[in-house]
Amino acid sequence: MPVYVRKNLLSITPPSLSELISDDDDFLTDPEQLHDQLPQPFRMIDKILNLLIDDAWETVSNREATRLEEKSRVRPPRYECAVQMQDFGTANCMTDSKDGRYIFIGMPNGVVVIDAATQSKVTVWEEEGVDITSINVSLVSVQMYLLSTVDDMGVARLLFCAYEGLHLLKVLNENEGGTKTIASKCQPSNEGDYAAVTLESGTDCWIEIHKLPRDNWIREFEAAHSHLLKQQHPPKAPSPHDKQEGEGTEGGVDGNNPTDVPATASSLEALDKKSIGSRSQSPSSPKAQSPRASPTPTTSGNVQTAQINIANLSKPSLVLRIKPPTPLTGSNASSAYSVFKAIDDGSVIGTGSNHALLTHHLELRKAAFNVHHERDLQYLQKAADGESTGPRQYPNLVFLNAGRMLAAGLDSAATTGRPNSVAVYWTGSTNLYHYNLLKTAKDIEHKADMVWPNACPVSAIATSQCTSLIALGFEDGSVVAWDKYIGVPITSYRATTTGSVNYVRFLNPGILAQSLEDYPPYPTPRASGLLVGCTDGTLCLVPCGRGSDDLSVITLSGRQSSNDDLYSLIEPLPAIPHVILTVKQNSEAMLHDISKCQTLCEITLPQTHKMTSPWTPVLAIGAEGQMMYVRGTQLDPNEDYVPNSGLTSLFVFQLRSFPTLDKYWKRLVEAQPYIVHVTADKRVEDLLAERLSQQSVRQVRMQDRWYKLRSEVENVQKYKEIRTTGVDNTENVEKTRSG
Repeated sequence: MPVYVRKNLLSITPPSLSELISDDDDFLTDPEQLHDQLPQPFRMIDKILNLLIDDAWETVSNREATRLEEKSRVRPPRYECAVQMQDFGTANCMTDSKDGRYIFIGMPNGVVVIDAATQSKVTVWEEEGVDITSINVSLVSVQMYLLSTVDDMGVARLLFCAYEGLHLLKVLNENEGGTKTIASKCQPSNEGDYAAVTLESGTDCWIEIHKLPRDNWIREFEAAHSHLLKQQHPPKAPSPHDKQEGEGTEGGVDGNNPTDVPATASSLEALDKKSIGSRSQSPSSPKAQSPRASPTPTTSGNVQTAQINIANLSKPSLVLRIKPPTPLTGSNASSAYSVFKAIDDGSVIGTGSNHALLTHHLELRKAAFNVHHERDLQYLQKAADGESTGPRQYPNLVFLNAGRMLAAGLDSAATTGRPNSVAVYWTGSTNLYHYNLLKTAKDIEHKADMVWPNACPVSAIATSQCTSLIALGFEDGSVVAWDKYIGVPITSYRATTTGSVNYVRFLNPGILAQSLEDYPPYPTPRASGLLVGCTDGTLCLVPCGRGSDDLSVITLSGRQSSNDDLYSLIEPLPAIPHVILTVKQNSEAMLHDISKCQTLCEITLPQTHKMTSPWTPVLAIGAEGQMMYVRGTQLDPNEDYVPNSGLTSLFVFQLRSFPTLDKYWKRLVEAQPYIVHVTADKRVEDLLAERLSQQSVRQVRMQDRWYKLRSEVENVQKYKEIRTTGVDNTENVEKTRSG
């Protein structure tokens, strides 16, 4: 079949690329979009996998950046020169004496006292099955110490260490009437005048404060020790010549006659063998009702310690019982007139229980709260009757000396420097309650004598050594310090915004670099340092007091991203308070210079051991900061580390031998008073003494001033003549003088 082909056909111009792009809707710039969109549920799975991959890559990148940063960071020197002690590897707790002489170790079967410098055993108190879990020590006299302990069964005991002997004084929570109480904390005052015991029974929790006969105990132990020395070293028999000279004398005292010894000499009788080593498994047991005696005394050298029968010692007395604040309840008044008649004028700050809110109003508020937080309320604890209850309130307290805000016993010389009140706060409460300890009322459960309200729940409390300064830490990360003696706040600082304050402590004012003023001549207070630690890892030094405006806050560490970097222990060295020891939850122990914000060194155990329970380390510092004791657990190279497993030992570090601390030991900081209150008479006396001491300086200054006055008078006369005559006769006057 023929095909007709047209000749002279004109060429057609192809379209441009822009026209193709605009007209063609199927063209895509992203090749991934050529695939069809996945249907559900594969589309959701794809998104989840991509999200997991992105998160994993971000984690890998952060770890790599952290590793590079850690590798490039200059590490402080590490010291492992530790002495291993196998004898005390099962220690549950440790603490040092205030004078740095001894280390008191709580063991599974009693308490051991060792010398802080030589690690030699001084004495031991043993009772089978008594597992000591906490121990506190107060210095009551020269080489006399009061110990308060709590064991695993919740029994609180008082022990007395004197003359290289350790004696049981009293069990504080002896149960009566079959009611079982458990002691969770036992805290004595600084000098052993009072002891506070936190007790629990079921869902109830309260505090009992006992007044201790400290002075009587000191005299009774001194008398018992002197009688023991007389028994060990009896006087020599008198010679015939001395006997003839002694004839006719009356009223002589025979050193071997027990009737001539004070009443406490009966405490040196032999102990009943049955009472030795017996344990009061519960304070209500028959053994607990019988008088306890200290176990068989140990010997130190060639001197035997006295055996003390606690039945003949002075007894502590219960002076105060503090119960947690009662929840807010409505008023039972029937009318507004009766409500406002019952409440006071509001001039005194109280607990807030005396108010004008009716019960119906509080019920409506509770119902509205339950509706809005219905999902969260299911996580609260359930009481026995099925009602939801919040977490139990636990107390924290400090003993306070007399001050202007609570002046009971301030003018008495017998109570000078001794506690007169106790400040208590309960977890979750915004109030700080002050109770007077010198009241003689028969009712030991009385209301608080003073209440400090706050805008946020209190989370930490601390006082200076003289208790003139008191610091409060709050759950919002802020801290406030008060001068309790005169009742004025001295500083307020927000340490962090992402955590709460869990540690506050006053440091020696001498660690802060501040210039001393030459005037006034009488003593003036200096700025003190407040060490603040937070739950998010923030650690800083806040200056407070007079002159603190010129000082800046020193931040040692900021917010930590990992829980392993949080601090579990913060402790300053007693002799060099600007050097602090910190222990993190990853077992990392460091020494820091807080005044210079500098890390000095790292303290590590041998590679075969790891610090036992680093979140609650068993650690103590003795010999004024020269020795450090820490408990370590041996590691198994074939297994992962498990807390409280394996062989444990006690390691001793000689901090004095660390080269990085040599310069600090050479320039020790003298202890400075935290606060100075000078009376008006003292100020006038010092000002007058300064005035008299500068009398010679003022005479020289007056003579110089009179000499200059002559030339000034002549100049005045010259200017007066020039103004009057209009002629300058200065040259004639000079010629006349020279002629």
